Amino acid sequence: MPTKIEVRYALLLIVVMLAGMAMGGYAQSRLAFERISKDRRFSASNYCIYPDTLLIKQTPPPIGKRPFYISHYGRHGSRYLSNRKGYDIPYKMLQKADSLGKLTPMGKNVKSQLELILQDCEGRWGVRQATAPGHCPSNDDTLP
Repeated sequence: MPTKIEVRYALLLIVVMLAGMAMGGYAQSRLAFERISKDRRFSASNYCIYPDTLLIKQTPPPIGKRPFYISHYGRHGSRYLSNRKGYDIPYKMLQKADSLGKLTPMGKNVKSQLELILQDCEGRWGVRQATAPGHCPSNDDTLP
């Protein structure tokens, strides 16, 4: 059985730890608020586009060398949507527009492609398997 002093010490320790976590959380939120206030692009998370201008001064290249840019080509395995609704909503919109005679030739093409996608995805909702394009080697002849 713990003594009263041990219980008080444990409670004091818990209070100090909670206060420390609260102060740390406040400090982090202040830092985030300050960064977003200075540059609103920080609020966009993963949806932020890459800046079209340099935000910091770049290190000059070594003497006799020229800087160059390397782009990365790659992708993760393609996955099916978790349920049919993600496919049905745009398809039904296109169907309605088509029944009203409002689809352009490009719209009709998109609708027919979406019909093929629906056929391919039927019964695979949420399946974590790569689609055929996800299995293709990375060369121009096999890209969709």
